[in-house]
Amino acid sequence: MTSEDVTTLACQQCNGALQVGALDKTSTCPWCGSGNIVKRPPRPGMPQPSFVIGFTKSADEVKRDVKAWSKRVSFWAPRAFRKLEVEQLRPVYLPAYLVSGVVKGHWSAKAGYEYRKLKSRNGKTEMETETEWHSVGADYALRVHDLLISASERVSNGELQKLEPYDLGRLARYSDAAIAGWPAEEPARDVNSLDDSLTNEVTASMAPRLRALVPGEKVDDFTFTSAIVDPAFASVLVPVWTMMVRWHETKPRVRVLVNGQTGQVTGKVPTSWLKVTLAVLLVLAALGGAIWWLSQEGRLS
Repeated sequence: MTSEDVTTLACQQCNGALQVGALDKTSTCPWCGSGNIVKRPPRPGMPQPSFVIGFTKSADEVKRDVKAWSKRVSFWAPRAFRKLEVEQLRPVYLPAYLVSGVVKGHWSAKAGYEYRKLKSRNGKTEMETETEWHSVGADYALRVHDLLISASERVSNGELQKLEPYDLGRLARYSDAAIAGWPAEEPARDVNSLDDSLTNEVTASMAPRLRALVPGEKVDDFTFTSAIVDPAFASVLVPVWTMMVRWHETKPRVRVLVNGQTGQVTGKVPTSWLKVTLAVLLVLAALGGAIWWLSQEGRLS
């Protein structure tokens, strides 16, 4: 953070000096410990929060969740990663948008209809299953509700997707009191800059719904187009625990995120190249053994 990103404000309780970052929505006074809400003029395309989802996971619970996650991550992770240590654990309310609207487009596919048929083979009559393929497709218009898209500069939409789902049934109307004393961010992305993220969210939500419309027992060459029409945006603050984890004294630390409501964990897991190398050597040894055995069989015959 540069000096240009920092603003000095007065604490609303004791009038002490507060150092506030450009994206900070809240600040805790270092002099009296009170929580302050940073008031800024509305910015075009960045609505004020309408809803908030509260934290339900404590710091101790989050540490246990991360420890448990580290023990069940990919087989290819280094063994030392399973003994990671949590550092710089910090809660934050991240800005996001809930998007609803009507999605229109066209889907097409090959639908396979299975049928049974008697066939004669080697003097025997057997019942076999065959598939008859037909090209199908249609225009569609389907409503989508509450697609969650990150408005944060620090947490990408892909990372937020990995933290989902959030229980939207626990949405509460936003109030300053709901986040006072908690770190919170201002949105860094306006609603007019969400094209790629919104397209990806719409595509992901439409795929299973449209796939279910294809008739028949089998499906091939399934494709579809989609575009959301007149989307409605609502600004929401979602709870996230952020932390750095140290797993080796000489390796870079890894950032890990935890859903502050459900405990869902995500982070970039390092790869043990020793395990990868050993696996490749084992495969090569197995292939070499198979080739040698086949050559010996050919020689004996």
